[in-house]
Amino acid sequence: MAEREWGAKPTFKSYVYFLDEFKSGLFTYGIVDAQGKDAELGKFGKEDCDFCSDNHLVLQIEGEKRTDQR
Repeated sequence: MAEREWGAKPTFKSYVYFLDEFKSGLFTYGIVDAQGKDAELGKFGKEDCDFCSDNHLVLQIEGEKRTDQR
């Protein structure tokens, strides 16, 4: 982890996050507030999922046009 920060810190009110930890087969989601504090809202593994296959916990929505995907 870096000891220093650089660049302009983005301003935001709050956002949600979705983390696909594919190597461990775990999917985590939560919310980050305006102060940057995160709160995990839940998580599940592929064994808890009826629709998951081949370790894919996040599925593309048919017809969805993403503008924020990295």
